[in-house]
Amino acid sequence: MRKLSALLGLILAASSLLSIEAHAASPKSGLSCSKLNQTISSSGFTYTCMKAGKKLVWSKGVKVPAPLPSPSASPTRTLSPTPSLAPTPTPTSAFTPPAIPTSFQDLVAHVDGIKYGAWLKTREQLKSGGSILGTVRILIGPNTSPEQPDPLSMLGLTSKLFSDFKQVKNLYLIEFNNQDMQWAQSQYEIYQDQKWRSNYSSKASEQCPTSICNNASSELNNEGDGIILLGVNSVMDKAQAQKYNPGKSNGTVESHEYVHTIQILNSSNSQSQFRYSILPPWLQEGQAMWAAQAVVGDTFEKYLKLRAIDYSELATMSPSYTPEWISTFLNPNPTMIENADNWAYWRQWPQYRVYDIGGLVNEILASIKGPLAVMNIYSDVGSGSTFTDSFKKEFGMAWSEALPFISTAIAAELSRGINS
Repeated sequence: MRKLSALLGLILAASSLLSIEAHAASPKSGLSCSKLNQTISSSGFTYTCMKAGKKLVWSKGVKVPAPLPSPSASPTRTLSPTPSLAPTPTPTSAFTPPAIPTSFQDLVAHVDGIKYGAWLKTREQLKSGGSILGTVRILIGPNTSPEQPDPLSMLGLTSKLFSDFKQVKNLYLIEFNNQDMQWAQSQYEIYQDQKWRSNYSSKASEQCPTSICNNASSELNNEGDGIILLGVNSVMDKAQAQKYNPGKSNGTVESHEYVHTIQILNSSNSQSQFRYSILPPWLQEGQAMWAAQAVVGDTFEKYLKLRAIDYSELATMSPSYTPEWISTFLNPNPTMIENADNWAYWRQWPQYRVYDIGGLVNEILASIKGPLAVMNIYSDVGSGSTFTDSFKKEFGMAWSEALPFISTAIAAELSRGINS
């Protein structure tokens, strides 16, 4: 009987040891890991090996998105040039997170993981951050009906993503349609005390060059307060306007413009508010576009849909964009001078390229090093650095050396379809 009891004890002890070892092999938030940016999926969650001080630890688990349905096929329907939004080949197969690139050198090998990595790291940062949104005053024109019903939530999420950086204490969001342009201009002049601006007296009309009010702008005043002018379409124009700027109703415009206020504030110093101007326009507009997609896209499926909206024009023209073209456009050796017309170089191409190509670049940078990496460049520039010096400091490689990898990866993604 004793021998049997001893044998049972050994079996139970071995079973317990196996259970402990199996449990230790699974990643758990806060436990140490060995390879930076390594991702492991376990029990329906994805964990990323992140740096915390001098240690490498597993991040909080992010729930793996449910499989996305593939669009139904019709025997009489011709193929559309618009890429499929489903990241999985069939509605029955489980979504397998793609490998996330960890360096510029492995971008092309892991091109499928770029968008997933950028989205995943953004959701992780949103979990750890807390909103530091200041006082927001929303001013709506007397004849204006807002297109986004809850702008405060979009502003709050954006603030949360960049809570490690300075943000404006006061924000004035002025929403107006074509009928309320004079009202909007008067409101703008109340809060903007930089009357020397060349477009000071035409600022509101720039957001509504026609009856379709699809433009928005953001800037700071002398007190460091943020001012956002948001053109809003009239009720009769809303359906038509959706074709040109769906972001007016999905919340990405508010997020985009608030990102600009953070960029400007963090790149400023006591001598100049316009250090911001020495950063390439594709970095400015691309970061704002990409960050808005990642903030509003609370699921990977929604994130893909927002990308498809913002990059729809780029997707139809993708064969034209070779690695050589993309590299020339992004400029391996940009010369940026404070208070100069630094957009001049990029005016030889359609203006929207600084948004969509820029968005894809910023997505790559976020996928490699997280969503805060680019904003660190703004802070560094505010301390007196240049774009190229700041880039090398942040990413450990010169911009001119990283660019060939970035250009090749973007061209590879475009050739396959934006969300394929």
